[in-house]
Amino acid sequence: MITIDANAIVKLAITEKDSDKAYMIINSETSKENPLFAPDIILAEALNAIWVNFGVKKKISEKNVDEAFDILTSIFGKIETIPTGSIANLAMDISKKHKLSFYDSLYVAVSLMHNSPLLTFDKKIVSKAKDLGIILAWADH
Repeated sequence: MITIDANAIVKLAITEKDSDKAYMIINSETSKENPLFAPDIILAEALNAIWVNFGVKKKISEKNVDEAFDILTSIFGKIETIPTGSIANLAMDISKKHKLSFYDSLYVAVSLMHNSPLLTFDKKIVSKAKDLGIILAWADH
């Protein structure tokens, strides 16, 4: 059982640093039928990152966008999503206390709520993991 964030699932759809680590951990969890948790914004945030890599950064082709879309929508079907409204208060408290974006704080809130390691490669969250009271999923692998 892990909580995953958008940057972790984007690494499944486009090859970048730590894609192999993200794939290994997510594949391990899903093959054991362990639940994956995330706030309900994960698909929109991940698809926006794909669009940015295509439309803004010009790092991927249109064909890569279509492939990434298929991968992300497939993995989304395996994620138990948590409604933003149910964790908004906790996420806002985390944002204010730790100076994280509200979006990032939603993932931390889900991790805390389920007492599950967080699979993220976001440098700001990683640097504050101990202060946030979360365990990083890749620290165990």
